[in-house]
Amino acid sequence: MACPSWMERGRPWWTREVGRTGTEEVTKMDLDLGEAVARLGDLEARPSALAVIDAAGGSAVPALRAGLRHGHWRVRHMSARLLDDLPLDAETLELLLEVARTDSHRKVRAQAYHAAGCDACKPAGSGACEFDKVGMLVAALADGSLRVRRRATTGLLFEAVLNTSDDLRVRAAIRAAASDPDPTIARRARLASRYLTGAS
Repeated sequence: MACPSWMERGRPWWTREVGRTGTEEVTKMDLDLGEAVARLGDLEARPSALAVIDAAGGSAVPALRAGLRHGHWRVRHMSARLLDDLPLDAETLELLLEVARTDSHRKVRAQAYHAAGCDACKPAGSGACEFDKVGMLVAALADGSLRVRRRATTGLLFEAVLNTSDDLRVRAAIRAAASDPDPTIARRARLASRYLTGAS
């Protein structure tokens, strides 16, 4: 799964997504970060909210962390999506993993898993919190959502390709996923198996 670049032609991915109209003006709006995060659930207000959050940079992390517990699933989803491109402290990572396991909405769970585990999305040189990424991916394979399971299989593929993982859990999970009834999961798992050390 391709990760969006932090900047493209000097513009964040969310600016590209919502369009240029009004972006230059709304960056000057005096909005509280908490209010901006809450507005992520409103599709019409989202561009101005994103501009405020973008301008805040890493200082937006506490507000986005609070957004992971918001009552509107779109706010939780966008909070996780924005955290995907920011360095994660231990508290934020722990909450992302909790949301990934327990949120009621499949899109939120899928994005939380991705935000917690995708090092490629994080700013260069930001470092990473140590945690059991393989355990996270194995748990995601048991999720009731096909979207989440497909992302987990992609994560295992990256583990196999980038890390040539010798973790027995990776091997077992990929072996099981290769027989999954979903053809996308099975195809990704079979591809991953080619990269494992000693795989036939």
